[in-house]
Amino acid sequence: MHHNIIHTPPRYTQVAMRKHRFDVLIVVVLALVLLLALVVLPTTQAFVPRHPHQQQPGYSSRSSFTTGTRRSAHDITTLGGEDMSWQEGLALLESLETPTVEIYNKVLKACAAEGQWEPGCWLLDEMVELGLEPDRQSFVLAIEACGEQGRYEEANHVLSYMKDAEHELDNEVYGFVARACEAAKNWRQLQWTLDEMTYRELIPDLVTYNRAIAGCGEEGEWEMALTLVLEADRRGVTCDYVSYNLVMQALHKAKQPTRAHDLIKIMKEAGVAPDKEMLALVLELCQEAGEMALVEGIGRELDRGGLGAGGGGN
Repeated sequence: MHHNIIHTPPRYTQVAMRKHRFDVLIVVVLALVLLLALVVLPTTQAFVPRHPHQQQPGYSSRSSFTTGTRRSAHDITTLGGEDMSWQEGLALLESLETPTVEIYNKVLKACAAEGQWEPGCWLLDEMVELGLEPDRQSFVLAIEACGEQGRYEEANHVLSYMKDAEHELDNEVYGFVARACEAAKNWRQLQWTLDEMTYRELIPDLVTYNRAIAGCGEEGEWEMALTLVLEADRRGVTCDYVSYNLVMQALHKAKQPTRAHDLIKIMKEAGVAPDKEMLALVLELCQEAGEMALVEGIGRELDRGGLGAGGGGN
């Protein structure tokens, strides 16, 4: 009597068969994905903006700005940036088939003059997309446009690409970045800008130092404000009455009578004359702190009419 015996493969064989079917399925799926990629990718625009700010929500396109009277292609090659508006510049660019870096720079100059940071930044991207290489002036003008409107993040983005392109970085460039930080009241970023200038062995000018000192005062960092005045003097930058007055305001805000009195001495040594208003501020601080010896000294200065009239400088 014969029995129908069903032979089942060993367990390890079943596992191997299932694994083989799974591997085949993976191969089929990957083949389909590859085929889909070959069909879709050639029709997809592959351009990626160089600058992160171009991907921000609400970033306007050129078409939203292109208004104003059109002129001939010859006009843009003869006009300077100061002789046309930024809208005219965009319209003129749109009318040209082969604009040059020089032409883009004239439009960027108009954008910088009117503080139009947005078109100023994406014009750099457009140049790259067209196969043009922005020169140093292109970057400087875009950073200047950002500086006028307090767009310190965009200014730093452009600065980073300027570094990548190995263009020369000088006080002018960092001055525009510092202006953007000041306009945005981002004093910490302004201090970082100053630190980077020091790292690059650049000497900030008096305007940049005063911006940083004002920022320290806003943040209540009177120690740093005082340090910046001393650092400027050490590096050969002559501080003026504005510089010392900014430090004095920081000291007054922080209730530092002794330091305020010391600052008057520093001003004397630097040949900068405090006026009655500044001396009165120091007197008030000393009186509040009960520093009677300092009060008497400042009082005598006031009796003599101060060390100068009207906040004199160098």
